[in-house]
Amino acid sequence: MGIIMNEKRDRLTGLFDKDSCVRLVREYLSEEQGGGVAIVLDIDNFKKINSLFGVERGDQVLKETAEILKEFFQENDIISRIQGDQFVIFAKDCRHNTGLDIRLHELCTTLERELTEDENTCLVTASMGVAITEDVGTDFDRIYQAACEALDQAKKEGKGSVQFYSKR
Repeated sequence: MGIIMNEKRDRLTGLFDKDSCVRLVREYLSEEQGGGVAIVLDIDNFKKINSLFGVERGDQVLKETAEILKEFFQENDIISRIQGDQFVIFAKDCRHNTGLDIRLHELCTTLERELTEDENTCLVTASMGVAITEDVGTDFDRIYQAACEALDQAKKEGKGSVQFYSKR
């Protein structure tokens, strides 16, 4: 995994791009170094942010989110922006426990902020779907799909929340 420095980056945020994220996670999982946790994070109401405040302010929200993620996760975790306002984080050697749940709720709180300009106000929140390799296996596509399913559930239950994947 020493080639991380040479991986492609998202131009706006400096995080790994989608292709690099997929390649790095697959490589890590194929080396049987252990499991991990995939988190798909989506900024709630992002279109509204762009509509009310403009694309430049929306880009600033994306950059701020990326900086928070870099501070929040470990240096060797895989943090990427894969499209628009969607981020994927693969936390290596992380397992489901109450500590993880608490930390991700803290991340939700950290990401929450209010934007105000002129008469426009919008609360910025993020929703997260989480899949754990212990529960879904080590195939990247399956892990990502499970995290996306959990993200959909989080958005249905109220934005600004965390939902762990479970085999319903």
